Amino acid sequence: MSTYLWIDLGAFLVPFIFSFHPRLRFDRTWYALWPAIGCMMLLFIPWDAWFTHLGIWGFNEAHLSGFALLGLPLEEWLFFICIPYACVFTYHCFRVLGVKDYFAKRTELITWVLIFAPLIIIVFFPGKAYTASAFGGLAMWLLILRLWVKPAWLGRAYFAYLVLLIPFLVVNGILTGSFWKRQWCGTMMDKISVSASEPYP
Repeated sequence: MSTYLWIDLGAFLVPFIFSFHPRLRFDRTWYALWPAIGCMMLLFIPWDAWFTHLGIWGFNEAHLSGFALLGLPLEEWLFFICIPYACVFTYHCFRVLGVKDYFAKRTELITWVLIFAPLIIIVFFPGKAYTASAFGGLAMWLLILRLWVKPAWLGRAYFAYLVLLIPFLVVNGILTGSFWKRQWCGTMMDKISVSASEPYP
């Protein structure tokens, strides 16, 4: 089994098993979760495939199964299923188990910071195709949430994301080879600093 596939399954397996826990019953949310993940993939799979086609990042064949679709390895497709599943499961656990919404009173401030900070980054890195699309999309989505949707769950989502940054940085660090001497998966290289017009160092 490929290294990347082990990482996907490792991130997915524990949340999936505990989805049926009588106190959590995350499986009862699947009617909404799976369509949501499907809609997300309709956006991000073509986006990911396009930047792969441009050569902004690539994949180390030594750590893949060899199966690919639309220019993306099987493991990359599974990444867009396993990681979102684990993230939403974490948020669900916080909500069901009654974890305090620590950012409830600061949600509006955090949202505006997360809207304007990406726009500033885009100004300073105008030639970065990935940076502009990722941060621009983030700013636009948060603006929609703030002005029109105004969800009550946003503060709790920010807290869950903050907690998830720790395992995410570990997983992403392994996948991008940050912890190794360019002999690991290297799936995304450095998405923030590498653009189509700027070859790998």
